[in-house]
Amino acid sequence: TFTDASGCSDFATDEIIVNELPTVDLTLGTNEACVSETTIALSGESPAGGSYSGNGVTGTNFDPSVAGVGTHTITYSFTDVNGCTNSTTNDFIVYDLPTVSLNLTSTNACLNSTTFTLDGGSPAEGTYTGTGVTGTNFDPSVAGIGTHTITYTYTDINGCTNSATEDILVYENPTVSLDLGTTQTCINETTILLSGESPTGGTYS
Repeated sequence: TFTDASGCSDFATDEIIVNELPTVDLTLGTNEACVSETTIALSGESPAGGSYSGNGVTGTNFDPSVAGVGTHTITYSFTDVNGCTNSTTNDFIVYDLPTVSLNLTSTNACLNSTTFTLDGGSPAEGTYTGTGVTGTNFDPSVAGIGTHTITYTYTDINGCTNSATEDILVYENPTVSLDLGTTQTCINETTILLSGESPTGGTYS
């Protein structure tokens, strides 16, 4: 409405349309991961064609290692044909890896040593792997001479896995020879000194 200097008035009209916001929903197909996992594709949004945002989000992907351990809010925003924007959120939980240690009781063995049980892995209920390892046992003769890395791997209730390692050194057996100077005697002879061993310092039986 407008009134001029003469006191005459007139008016004109036009309409403004107020549009409702779009209905936006987000139910993440995957909303849990370990901090060590690779990039995860985000899904479960409605309607399609919007955009994701949040800590660790790039495009439509979420990287747990970038986001870090904890609960992260993922936001999904959508703009409809009227230019109206709405958004919704869903949480993504990133779990830390379990703390795993390995302190072997035996870290060296001779090549001809018998199989022995591996221990020192923590938490319990993990698995041992490595050359010469079967179950929880280590066989030096199978592993062979040298340094062998034993790996202890544990998976927690969240499905997150971590591992620890320690080395076992397998020594070569010494070369031993015996060439007795005397190999025959009579029953009535006195005690005979044994000799001809190499290297010295061992024991006779």
